[in-house]
Amino acid sequence: MVKNYESDSEFSDDLADFVSPEAVAEVTVTGRRELAPVPGIQYAAFIDPSGGSSDAMALAVGHLRDDGIGVLDYLHEVRAPFDPDNAVEQCVNIIKRYGISTIRGDRYAGEWVPARFKECGILFEQSARPKSDLYGDLLPLINAQRVELLDNRRLSAQLVGLERRTSRSGKDSIDHGPGGHDDCANAAAGVLVGLDLDRRPRLVRQESISAAVDMPSSRNSAIYAVLYPAKDGSAAIVYCYKQSNTLLLILDFDAGFFSPAFLDGCVARLYELHNSIPRSVNYETRLAHAQWETGYELIERPILFVPPPGEGRPSVSSFGVGLAVEKLPPVPVDQLKIHAARLVEGGRVRLTSHALEKGRRLPFGGALDFRPGADLDGDPLRAAATWAIAATFSPQHQLMRLVG
Repeated sequence: MVKNYESDSEFSDDLADFVSPEAVAEVTVTGRRELAPVPGIQYAAFIDPSGGSSDAMALAVGHLRDDGIGVLDYLHEVRAPFDPDNAVEQCVNIIKRYGISTIRGDRYAGEWVPARFKECGILFEQSARPKSDLYGDLLPLINAQRVELLDNRRLSAQLVGLERRTSRSGKDSIDHGPGGHDDCANAAAGVLVGLDLDRRPRLVRQESISAAVDMPSSRNSAIYAVLYPAKDGSAAIVYCYKQSNTLLLILDFDAGFFSPAFLDGCVARLYELHNSIPRSVNYETRLAHAQWETGYELIERPILFVPPPGEGRPSVSSFGVGLAVEKLPPVPVDQLKIHAARLVEGGRVRLTSHALEKGRRLPFGGALDFRPGADLDGDPLRAAATWAIAATFSPQHQLMRLVG
């Protein structure tokens, strides 16, 4: 007989067939309630959402250690009844602490969950795998001790309480028993299995851009921004300054819904940054010489760059932003990401103190901490940053000609 850690009620042996309490205990780190975020580690998150009336909403955060062990860093449970909007806000605050800009979860309740997270600047991706499959993939990880779980009684009880049922066709189904719950178990399984399935190396490490610099006291080139409007109506902008031939400063960034109001705010911020950094003597000289050269007419004005038109992507020019808009040339997405990653890893990109502090609320580092195959259009902040970094140092891009 196997005891339920949470209620001390007894299960029959078949309810313990999925995983034994001993196996769960072997991968549970005694006394570890949570692990604080560490700079340079790429974290992932998975959520088991709920409408708040009966089931809990559970969030799990984890990372893959260098030795291949999946580590559960944080487990947050909001027990019913609760306000769904407040629960989402709690989860957003947690994942932003870990520099996460994308969260995965199941297909519960249609579109309201992705919409709520998008309002908070977080991309929600629906998991293509049902939770029964996640549990099936988690079991060998537990038995092989390739995961580390938090010391959480509800998590342990829910894992041990899972039942494996076999249909007449011979297919296994894994779920909680009648009257039981598996919210914490589902969230933990989602993040740990996801980490194990995606073992591709990171292109960019968060520590590579964690060092802050002061806002420039004078400028030798133009202030510019790259705006990326995504197909789903979201958008992001990254404000840049090329301090030298080898260093790009990220002055600020923002994300929101693509609308005239958002664009007006972007243009206002671009001019604010342009006017707040006085021109250097060298820049004054360059401007005088630039009058004789074709293509330098825009060098004294802030410049707004947008990626080449894409299928379903809205056009910035249609909003009449009152600013010269320059289109970046088409570049294969994989080539763009690899080029940007090399520049960041080479120490050629830095955030100002203002941008770094803002990144605690809207994770800029998390947007850049991507792996091969990462989607750009699904994360407009990632797309805007990637375009800005890659285009700044690419001679074939007209951005070089315009900003010097």
